[in-house]
Amino acid sequence: MAEIYANLKHKTMKNNLIGLFGLVLFACTAQAQISFMETTWDKVLAEAKAQDKLVFIDVYATWCGPCKMMDKDVFAQAEVADYHNATFINAKFDSDTEIGGAVARQFGVTALPTFLYVDADGNLVARTLGYQDAPVFLENSRRALQVKEQFAGLQAQYDAGERSIPFMGQYLNILNTKGDIEACQEILNGMITETNTDWQTTDILNVYMEVMNPDETDLLFTYFLEHQADFAQKVEADRIEAVLVNFIVSKHYEAADDMLSMAAGAEKDFKKYLPEVAQKYASYLWMTYYESEMDWDNYMSALNDYLDAGEPDYIELNAFAWNVYLYMDKEAHIKQGLEMALESVEQESVFANNDTVAALYYKMGEKEEALAYAKIAIDLGKKEGADVSETQEMLRLIKKL
Repeated sequence: MAEIYANLKHKTMKNNLIGLFGLVLFACTAQAQISFMETTWDKVLAEAKAQDKLVFIDVYATWCGPCKMMDKDVFAQAEVADYHNATFINAKFDSDTEIGGAVARQFGVTALPTFLYVDADGNLVARTLGYQDAPVFLENSRRALQVKEQFAGLQAQYDAGERSIPFMGQYLNILNTKGDIEACQEILNGMITETNTDWQTTDILNVYMEVMNPDETDLLFTYFLEHQADFAQKVEADRIEAVLVNFIVSKHYEAADDMLSMAAGAEKDFKKYLPEVAQKYASYLWMTYYESEMDWDNYMSALNDYLDAGEPDYIELNAFAWNVYLYMDKEAHIKQGLEMALESVEQESVFANNDTVAALYYKMGEKEEALAYAKIAIDLGKKEGADVSETQEMLRLIKKL
């Protein structure tokens, strides 16, 4: 679940379950930057041959939120920039351009951002997808170098008949890093037919979780569903939970005729596959449905179920509170929205949630409190480099109360 656009300025809540996970924004204070070539594919390969280096390729699009976050929050990290500039020929290709589109098609890019590690002859060495914080991104880049150095030897051993469990864990990991998903699936489909389960090591199961398709027609996935207890001993609980949530939401999104039937069907599967956290996920889906219907009484009821089921962070609390400000007029709803906004500020005080507190106090007619929080929001916004013009306009209106 890899993707959420948590927009702190506009505080909009996206109508999908992925919003439950959020992205950890990696704060960037350094002024470094990966030095990217933005030229033709042939010139990139020629430079790689001249310097005897691997090529790192960022396939992106100008409209892609996670792509922009990688530029701002990861590629600008000094440690990341220094390592990549010293180790790789770095290139960027916009998938919406003629040149970038050709590169994307050549390597079968289907999601953005996609990061490719390619040798000087244009052969794919490794591939990773999606937003990654700096430590994960660096680790993936280091693994790509290991793939280049180790793959030929491992492949020779595999072709010679080596099948020990430790070796297979290493071999599958290298194949997965290379992006050879079909080869991984073929090997794992053979393993699940064995009566002996010694192959279920942490290394192998972590690859298994990445390459199976969350679909009830996929043999690897059905085996996973039937042997969750075995997987739970070796795979992190959060990872198993995320896979199951993705499966349930995707299944009912494809099958349902409308949001109401999707929420109802998904709730049943949440209770079946994830009974301990079913309320959390089901209530979020119901919130999404009631928001689409502008049914704010039931939205708030589902929201309370969601709040009871977990501990939302300051971003979520702020998003919920902003919905209250935008759409609700009942005094009880506005008071609860204010409580959530204040709790968000208590967790982490930023421009967005102070702005929300000010807006809710303004809606309640509480001039002094609204003024105080609007001023705090403007000060924080300027420090964060945010656009504070809307808050400044609200401050002008507050002063007229």
